[in-house]
Amino acid sequence: MTIKFIKGKVLSYGIVIITNLIPIYGVLFSKWNIFSILFLYWAESAIIGFFNFLMVRKIKMLIPVGKDSPFKSVRYLSISMFIGPYSLFMLVHGLLILLIFRPFYISFLETFVAFLFLVLNHAFSYAVDFLWNQGYRKVAFDKQLFFPFRRLLVMHITVFFGGLLVKFIGIPLIALVFLVVLKIFVELFDNWVERHLV
Repeated sequence: MTIKFIKGKVLSYGIVIITNLIPIYGVLFSKWNIFSILFLYWAESAIIGFFNFLMVRKIKMLIPVGKDSPFKSVRYLSISMFIGPYSLFMLVHGLLILLIFRPFYISFLETFVAFLFLVLNHAFSYAVDFLWNQGYRKVAFDKQLFFPFRRLLVMHITVFFGGLLVKFIGIPLIALVFLVVLKIFVELFDNWVERHLV
């Protein structure tokens, strides 16, 4: 049991690292700039929101409710309260990236491949940690409902202000690689916190 758990953690962390190394490839061997990286990380927010939506639908509220109970509608109201603010967060975040980080550059093929790896990363976490290991039985409905906000605030504030630093330092190659490595460490730490607190 312990060996399987350790293997699962190593595989999960490995997927996180490999997925986040793709932007480094884009920086070193393609023409990726700060906008390319932040756009990809912004798109990752949509992936996180989608899988969190699946999670909160799966989790049972602590108070059992019947078919005609008014508490049943509270669950769906809470989910809509997540979707609204989360969509607003993505909108504001996307506009800030568009307004601040220019020039725009996106390699659609490379960005699409990186996006698919991000989907694989979060799908693996959802399938293994949440479904297979029955994570939905270990976390409260309200805690999971708002968990992405804490994660995204920590991660994107770090990456966003790191991006501002990159923009004004004027050493794009080294700074961009540092920004991606910083994001990897933030995500690994967050992944560790999620596994130990759930």
